[in-house]
Amino acid sequence: MQCDDDRDLCALPSFRFYYKLDNGGSKDENDGFWNVFEYNLKTHKDILSIFDELIKGIYYASYIANGNSYYKLRWNYLYFWVGEKISHIVSDNDIFLGIIYMLNSVRSHFIEKEEYDLFNDNMTLENFHDLKIIYDFFQNYDNIEASIKFSKSCTEPYKKYVQDSFAVYKRVNATCKVNEEEKHCKIYNDFVNTYNKKNLSELTCDGQKVSKPIAEDEPDPFTEEEGDPVAELHFHPGRGIPGHSTPIHTEELSTPSYSDNTMSIIFPPLGIISILFILYRFTPVGSWLNSRLFKKEIIPQEEYENTSEELLENLYEPETYNAQNRRSSIGYHPF
Repeated sequence: MQCDDDRDLCALPSFRFYYKLDNGGSKDENDGFWNVFEYNLKTHKDILSIFDELIKGIYYASYIANGNSYYKLRWNYLYFWVGEKISHIVSDNDIFLGIIYMLNSVRSHFIEKEEYDLFNDNMTLENFHDLKIIYDFFQNYDNIEASIKFSKSCTEPYKKYVQDSFAVYKRVNATCKVNEEEKHCKIYNDFVNTYNKKNLSELTCDGQKVSKPIAEDEPDPFTEEEGDPVAELHFHPGRGIPGHSTPIHTEELSTPSYSDNTMSIIFPPLGIISILFILYRFTPVGSWLNSRLFKKEIIPQEEYENTSEELLENLYEPETYNAQNRRSSIGYHPF
C-alpha cells in the first residue's frame, strides 16, 4: 500500500522504512561479495526489470548503522519489501522462495547475533500478503493507538489502512487459533509472541481530517536518523502533532562560541568585585565596616580572657577536695 497522498500514513514506522528502501542506498565498492550476489540475482530473469530497485534497497538495509532504531528489524522489513516487489511478477512459489532465500546470504555476510523469525520453510506465496499486512500492522499498532488516544481525527486513507489491517489480523487470528500447525500460522504465532500482540483491540478514528500529500518541493521528510517510532509519531519536523496544524519549530539556533560563554561568566563577578572595592575605599561604607569588625574582634578577646581566668582558678584548687571521690573516679577497664 502506497502512502504518497497522505503524509500521516507515511509517518507510520513500516511506511517510513519502506520509503527508505524505495530510495535505496549504495554498496561498499571494495566488497567483492556484491559481485557474486548480483550475478546470482540476475540469473532470475523474471525480475530483471526491477533489479536496480531491488539491489539498491538491499544495499540500504545492509549498511544501516547499529544505533538506528530499525537496525534489528531491517532484515524482516527487507524480506517483506523484496517479497512484495517480486510477488507482482513471480507467480510460482518455488521461484518466489528461491529469490527470497538469496537474502539469507546477504544477512550471513554481515555477521549478526539476533536470530531470524521470518521466511523459513513455512512461508508461501499464497499467504505472503496476509503475513506482510499483519507484520506491518504489529509494527505500526502502538503509533496508531497513541495517535487515536490523542485525537480521534484522522484522514480517510489512514482510517482505511487501520480498518483493512485489523480485518486481516482478525481473520488470520481466528484461523490460527484452531489451525496452529498450518504453515502460515506458525509464522503468525511467532509474530504474536515476539511482538507481544495478543488480542489486539480494534482502533477507530473518524476519517474526516483532510489528507495532505508530501509536497514535491519540500525537503525529504524521512531524511533524519530514525529514533523511537512512537515518539516520532508526535514530532515530525514541520508537521506538528497529528490532528493539529501547528508545526513544531525546528530551525537550529546559533551556538555561542566558547569565548563568548567564558566572557559572559567572568565579567559579571569582576564588575561586582570592582564596585564593592570602590565603596569600601572611597565612601563612608568602609569606615562603618571597619568599626563593626573592630568591635567583633574586641568582644571575642574579652570572652577569651575571662575564660582563661576561670580555667586557671580551677587548675589551682586545693587538692584536699575529696580523696574518697578521687578514688571512686578511677575508670573500670574490662579485659
